[in-house]
Amino acid sequence: MKKRLLTALVLVLVASALVLAFAGCDETPEGVFSEGVVAAENENGMWGYVNESGEEVIAFEFSSASPFKNGVALVERMTGSFLIDSGGAEIGGPYASAQRVADGDFYILEDRENSLQGVYDSKSKSMMCDFVYSRISFDEETGVFSFTDETRTGGFRQYALTDGTVTIARMNEDDIAGAAGKWLFVESTDQAGEIIYKALDMTSGAENETVFEEFSDMGGVFVLADNTYGEGGEIVSSKLWYATQARLFGPFEKEVSLLSMSNDGSMLLMGRESADGDGQIKPIYELYGKDGAVIYTGEEMPAAKGEFYYTEAYASGKLTFEIYAGGAKTTLEVGDLPAGTTSAQASGIEYFAEENAVCLTIDCLVTTGAGEQTQVKSESVERLIVAGNTCEIPSGYELLDVQSGKLVLRGETGRVGVFNADGTAVTACLYSDVQVADGGYIVVRAGNAYGLLAPDGSSVLGFVYGGINV
Repeated sequence: MKKRLLTALVLVLVASALVLAFAGCDETPEGVFSEGVVAAENENGMWGYVNESGEEVIAFEFSSASPFKNGVALVERMTGSFLIDSGGAEIGGPYASAQRVADGDFYILEDRENSLQGVYDSKSKSMMCDFVYSRISFDEETGVFSFTDETRTGGFRQYALTDGTVTIARMNEDDIAGAAGKWLFVESTDQAGEIIYKALDMTSGAENETVFEEFSDMGGVFVLADNTYGEGGEIVSSKLWYATQARLFGPFEKEVSLLSMSNDGSMLLMGRESADGDGQIKPIYELYGKDGAVIYTGEEMPAAKGEFYYTEAYASGKLTFEIYAGGAKTTLEVGDLPAGTTSAQASGIEYFAEENAVCLTIDCLVTTGAGEQTQVKSESVERLIVAGNTCEIPSGYELLDVQSGKLVLRGETGRVGVFNADGTAVTACLYSDVQVADGGYIVVRAGNAYGLLAPDGSSVLGFVYGGINV
């Protein structure tokens, strides 16, 4: 589950029901506290660090504060950005700006004197590269740094891994046609002086063996053509490739059309026409996963839902779903439908790929009675399936999210709580907002005040904070 920062002002008063819920906890929450402390905001809007007992370890003197990693944290003061150690001592700064990347293993820093950037390695407690670049970025998916030097004519760029290994040496920025995921597309000319495009793997520096003659941007996906030419220079055949943030897909015949792709670029839905045994033309749909393999082929077009695709089929009292997310298929069967169901289909589906969970709203046609007493009516049911197991959503509650295997539900009062997959409460719906953090610990908000619960719902930190950063 990705971490997020919860901030607000502190409430002076907390409802008595919430005070009773925080009855004390002596266990150290290892999975939430980094090196014994957590960043918190006090009633004056200043950030500092406290231990599991709520005792101040590093003074509340910062305008913002990050979690510690490798004994280093990033804090902000009015005078700039600083790196501090676990004792609160400054180990670097002030900087004009600072960015925490790779979950705190590295920091992209900007020097105040010359506005140049460098990278600090919190593991080695040293600079991976000095302040010599005009711009540095980091791709969390590929783990590749991009270093831009605009001090030379035209500008130069190079790429390196987190261990400092340069994968692609300095190249003129004007030669770069585009980048998608780990692929960098470079424009050059062949021996005949014709423009060609090459694909370089930024994680290794290796060059894709295919040379492309055409390159275009379709908005979110690059299209490249690998052409074969006849003796007269005419194009006799052409293969198409599609580059997304997740993969370089291809090759495809030109007769195969790109219909859609998932939001994260890990799947492409392609369409083509095929003749059956009677010569009838019919559409064929193919879904390609992030490894480039076909994960679905059929005459039914999978429904696109942003981060995932799905198909459904009703037979013998069961509604079967095949859900495709991240290039993988999950098959779900829903069989506990109302008695007398003759047909069923999903009118609503929400998939939590990170949790392998799906929430379904199913519309059923139900036949009751016999003869003249036969009636057909519509009936809707909701089902929640987590890791292949059907979960219970207690009556009167609404599912908001699935976080770290826990259900975040809203009760009839409008407040939220955290429940186990079997429907039992970890903590009742008493709060304005909740966040299930790593290790099962729960950041909770009541009005504008924040506290921290242990995985069993007992109190770790009471409601005396305006924010907790885990």
